Amino acid sequence: MDHFKPRIDIHAHYIPTPYRKMLEKRGIDAPDDFPLPKWDIPIQLERMERLNIVFAALTISSPHAHYGDAAESIEVVRASNEEGFGYAREYPDKLGILATLPLPEVEESISEIEFAVKEGALGFVMPSHAQGVYLGDERLEPVFDCLNKHKAVLHFHPTTPSAVPPNVLASFSRPILEFFFDTTRAITNMIANGVVRRYPDIKYVIPHGGAVLPLMADRMSGALARLDIDIFEVLRSFYYDLAGFVVPNQLEILKKTADLSKIVVGTDGPHTPVERARNMTIELDETDKLTDDERDAIYITNAKRLLAI
Repeated sequence: MDHFKPRIDIHAHYIPTPYRKMLEKRGIDAPDDFPLPKWDIPIQLERMERLNIVFAALTISSPHAHYGDAAESIEVVRASNEEGFGYAREYPDKLGILATLPLPEVEESISEIEFAVKEGALGFVMPSHAQGVYLGDERLEPVFDCLNKHKAVLHFHPTTPSAVPPNVLASFSRPILEFFFDTTRAITNMIANGVVRRYPDIKYVIPHGGAVLPLMADRMSGALARLDIDIFEVLRSFYYDLAGFVVPNQLEILKKTADLSKIVVGTDGPHTPVERARNMTIELDETDKLTDDERDAIYITNAKRLLAI
């Protein structure tokens, strides 16, 4: 048995029954060109024990729970969140929920925020876009205003872009490249449209080591400066999870961009199989890009402060 340092997993997924049934109804078994993995509580707990994850914040991954039928999405989101809160109540020392919202339905998303806050949500998750409505779209302003009022944790997750060029890297599943591009596109749109400035009390969490944002900061700095936005200041205000292949190069770039006290761990389970997550865990534990003190902060301390657990 491996003897990993204990850690809190900020980027972990669950697949609630209403959500799975929504996909099954449409014959979708490989959303985003990626097979939907198996998930249940025993699988989750076994994974946590294997990787020495002492606490996991669960979210719904891509695809977002909206396929153009607003009533269906509202119903599926509520039922999925309720299922998640049930797991959190059953395993309060091990599991918490970052609730999903029926975006782009604005009023119903606000209602879901209020419901989830009362149920003890650790925070919320938003896709890079919902039905083509991207982060930073002015239609989402009331939702961000509500999240800001609650000083909420807001984790983002990529999904297949609203438009993908045909016949380009068709053999690649969407998460390999398109997820990174859509994260970067959506967060940059949000920054450029002033969302971060208007809603500073939200704790924004960027997935997958910031995607391409840290690498693109120099290139974007001039354009954003014309909007009186300091991209480096904004990027240092964000939290980042380390889900995915971040060692050694992406982690090194991220450390130059981010506030070290705002970097946290993510394993992206169950979409990342446990054996692959094990290898990534070994890489993080052994990389010379982190000191032991930095590991302690990234693995535990930063996440406890973020989630107030």
